[in-house]
Amino acid sequence: MSHTGENANPLCPIRVEPYFTFSDIASPNIMMDAQPLFTEPFHPYHPFKALDGRTTLYPRYARSQKPVRYYYIDFGYSKQFKEGEGRMVSGWNAREQVPEQVDGDPYDPFKADIYQLGAILRRDLIPSNASLSFLLPIARQMTEEQPCKRPTLAVARRTMNDQFGNLSGWRKRWPITPPFSTPRSRIALYWIGIRTELVHILQTLFRLFIPIY
Repeated sequence: MSHTGENANPLCPIRVEPYFTFSDIASPNIMMDAQPLFTEPFHPYHPFKALDGRTTLYPRYARSQKPVRYYYIDFGYSKQFKEGEGRMVSGWNAREQVPEQVDGDPYDPFKADIYQLGAILRRDLIPSNASLSFLLPIARQMTEEQPCKRPTLAVARRTMNDQFGNLSGWRKRWPITPPFSTPRSRIALYWIGIRTELVHILQTLFRLFIPIY
C-alpha cells in the first residue's frame, strides 16, 4: 500500500520531509482517496452514496486489495525551512496543542508533528479499534511530554511498518470497522473480509497446483 510517503501501513500517513513541518496534524486534516475501493464514482459530499445522492454504495475491495492514498490537508500553519536554517518556532494555532507550547517558549516543530500524530493514534484510533492495541507502545513514545524522548518521524514510521509486518496475513487484510458504523455497514465490512480471505485462499491454491511456465 502506498500512502502519503513511502510507508506501507494503513494508519500512518508519514512522509519524512527534512525541511518541512505540517504543524497541524489532526484527524480532520487527514483525507483518504477511497475511489479505488469502489467500482463506480461516489458522491463528493456523501462518500457512501452514488452520484445521485440517494443510492447507497459499499466498497467492493479492501485496502489490502486496492492501494489507496492518504493526504494531509490544511497547510495554513505549515513551515518550510532552508538547509542550515534554525528550526525553532513559537506560537500555537493548531488543533492539537503540544506540551512544549504551553509556556510560549520556542520549540521544535518537527517534534510537535510527532506528538500530534501520536495523539491521533492514542485518542482517535486505538481506543475505538481494539485490534490496533499493538500500536500503543509507539504511540506513547510519540506523545512523551519531553520532546527529546520522542522518536523521529523516520523511526516512528519504521517501527509501525515493522509492527504491521509482524501481523498475520488475515489480520492485515481484515477491514477495520469504525465504531460509528451502522449494523448494515458492519455486515457489509464483515462480508468484505470474508470475501477477501476466500479470494486469497483460492489464489494461493491456484499458485500451488497450477504450474507456471
